[in-house]
Amino acid sequence: MSGAQSLSGFVLVGGASVRMGTNKALLPFRGNALAEHIARELGQVTQTVCLVGQPALYAHLGFPVVADEEEGRGPLSGIEAALQSRFAAEWNLIAACDMPLLDAAVFRELERRAGRAGQGTDCIVPITITPVTSGRLQPLCAVYRKRCAITVTAALEKGTRRVVDAVAMLQAELWPAENAHVFQNVNTFPEWDRFLRDRQAPQPHDRRIPALP
Repeated sequence: MSGAQSLSGFVLVGGASVRMGTNKALLPFRGNALAEHIARELGQVTQTVCLVGQPALYAHLGFPVVADEEEGRGPLSGIEAALQSRFAAEWNLIAACDMPLLDAAVFRELERRAGRAGQGTDCIVPITITPVTSGRLQPLCAVYRKRCAITVTAALEKGTRRVVDAVAMLQAELWPAENAHVFQNVNTFPEWDRFLRDRQAPQPHDRRIPALP
């Protein structure tokens, strides 16, 4: 994508992690916190990488932290905070912190598609097709124009909380992503243990992970 400031990256770390029982953004993975691992992969594609959540919890990871001031509104609130921040560019690659298999190759493909998108396109969103699902949007690993903030804010003010519902209000270009496994997310401790076991991650699981504040 031309222009050094044309694409910014954001990792959403504002979730309460209630089902996990501990802060999943800080789970140890491949030598770093999980959120830091994803941020480093983003950094191979975007010039600026920020975390979106509570600055007091994540400033030690070494990335700028955009405060998500509104609690209880889900990841859509984090997307709003990212797009309204001073770090937002024309295009903004936004990823959740709980998809450990996301990598620079996925982000680079989103960058490529954004670079050739028409002016009428608001966002590029992967859609995965598996034997179980006929088509699942992945709006928590997608690229959004800065102007989407207006629609996202309006959606939140109307009580919309699901990101897919907000995406339905935008002019979205869908990317049929064949590698559905890279969008696997982890929400519970058993899922995390199973993920590490199945993937044979080099970092052994440390159960002395930070507790939720």
